[in-house]
Amino acid sequence: MREIRQKRTSEMNTMRPSLSMEANSINKILVAIDFADEAEDILKIAGELGSSLSAEIHLVHVYRPDPDPVYDSIIFPVLVAGETEAEHEKVLQEERSQLRGQADRLRKAGAKTFGYMKPMEKGIAKSILNFVDEIHADLIVIGTRHPNRIDEFLVGSVAKKVLKKSQTPVLLVPRSSIGIGV
Repeated sequence: MREIRQKRTSEMNTMRPSLSMEANSINKILVAIDFADEAEDILKIAGELGSSLSAEIHLVHVYRPDPDPVYDSIIFPVLVAGETEAEHEKVLQEERSQLRGQADRLRKAGAKTFGYMKPMEKGIAKSILNFVDEIHADLIVIGTRHPNRIDEFLVGSVAKKVLKKSQTPVLLVPRSSIGIGV
């Protein structure tokens, strides 16, 4: 009977996720960025974290692989216009340039940083989680927005979906963290 209890306890401990992480177990930090003005807060926090842990920082921006159609209404969508291929390519070039700039700033601050542009596949959150698995990230850093209720109902929060579905620890950075020490 005692052997069975020990085996059961042992099995439960291996199945239960660890509540504490050793700092040296964080070697790769994935930072999901979207180029919003508040993204600088996320980069600052990720840079400090990466430097203090001697961890690699992997910036990832998920982009739409196709031009985005423009609809007249959210409730009754009617296609009225769309982004041309040339406009879409220009947006992608601007995003690549921004990503390079952000990665360069972190590198200059001493963080080993990599930047990636990943096409969206089955949603932004799913694309982020697939990339987490691809690079074997130990921590995800992602910003939270404060969407209005309609946005939350129709679209949902990317950060919320990543947090809910991730097997990797997630650090949520509130977009209103300007001026708050970490």
